[in-house]
Amino acid sequence: DTEHGAYVVELIVTDDDGASGAASVNIVVYEPEPADTTPPVTTSDAEPSYDDEALVTLSVSDEGGSGVIATYYVLDGGGQWPYAGPIRVTELGTHTLEFWSVDNAGNVEEAQTVAFDVVDTIAPSTSSDAASSYENEALIALTAQDNPTGSGVAATYFSLDGAGARAYAGGIAANEAGTHTLRFWSVDAGGERGGAAVGRLRDR
Repeated sequence: DTEHGAYVVELIVTDDDGASGAASVNIVVYEPEPADTTPPVTTSDAEPSYDDEALVTLSVSDEGGSGVIATYYVLDGGGQWPYAGPIRVTELGTHTLEFWSVDNAGNVEEAQTVAFDVVDTIAPSTSSDAASSYENEALIALTAQDNPTGSGVAATYFSLDGAGARAYAGGIAANEAGTHTLRFWSVDAGGERGGAAVGRLRDR
């Protein structure tokens, strides 16, 4: 092996008649670059908890290395995916995210892991089919729905004419003549309660 540095190489050629010629060239032998043996470092901006939806961004650096070739992640023990942008999670509950990167020298980072929660903060909505006036008897149905990514409606309640709250299990009947006030609301599985709606009806 030749040490690094500047050299002059001289070549002398002699033919069969004894005539000779010489030529020289300057060459430089450089010290080889050290091999990259350090894997890249990947970080996330994950927070402990998110309202309704999580959006997690990964960042990677390979300072002084061979450069990052790819970043990968696994969500909740599922399949491995190449990272191409913020990771969106809408399913409620606790989630685990693993991620790592690989550089051009083949160094593979040890997987990093973060855990976070996605909680439901959007209350369900409740509507009624109440009319403003009824003959002899009113029969009112309530309909509750949660947002598409919510935890689902756990229960619906109502109060007629200021009486105590009762769980809704079907049509609400009112047969006493006069004006009545119906309050109703729902609660989802995450504990979010929708604001009470008020309907007034007249039974004659």
